[in-house]
Amino acid sequence: MNNHHMIKEGAQEAAIGAFLLAHEGHTQDVEVQRGTWSIYCHCARCEDLHTYEVDNEARERALGLSSWQEEEDKKPPVHLLRTAQAQHHQPTTIAILDSNTVVGRTLSLLLEGSGYETILLDGFPTGVVDELLEGAHLLLLTPRVDEGVREAFVGAMGKSTPQVGHMPVIALCTALGENLPEGDGILRVPWPCEGKVLVQRIEATLVDVPAASRASTGDPA
Repeated sequence: MNNHHMIKEGAQEAAIGAFLLAHEGHTQDVEVQRGTWSIYCHCARCEDLHTYEVDNEARERALGLSSWQEEEDKKPPVHLLRTAQAQHHQPTTIAILDSNTVVGRTLSLLLEGSGYETILLDGFPTGVVDELLEGAHLLLLTPRVDEGVREAFVGAMGKSTPQVGHMPVIALCTALGENLPEGDGILRVPWPCEGKVLVQRIEATLVDVPAASRASTGDPA
């Protein structure tokens, strides 16, 4: 199967992550090549081939398209979180639970490419939860994380360091849907999604976190 897709700037990691997720059982047969404006994803076992072409401003400029100059004059809005980060003089740190999966590693690359630092947690972590989350500002649950691990980990947050119990938690949910209980304070975000969409949801979530909670997890006052 050969599929060609046009994607927006910032959606590269999500496209790769979606392809890897679709072939999660045999990723050793998957080949991914990433160019400046294109992505090549091929699974030798399934003979599944997807190519992605990035429609971005850099490409328009190189091709000399007139629309680029118009867009160049439109400065993107500065996200509130970036302003907060500049004020605090340190990057925001995201803890990723079950980061040893393909999707977890993809998320780590995506977030680090967007200016975040990441703390990678094993799918079955051992140790004191609050200590594992030391320095983190938000916990990200990868798709299909073990239900028992998720409940035990989230339930233990704040046991030894009460402020950690107020740390925001985002769960990425695939189309199959995880059986996440309602009313537990966890924000659900559909996965796969464009990288910029995930970053915006993270930023919006962190902006709503009280200053005292941010300070308790590593931000200076």
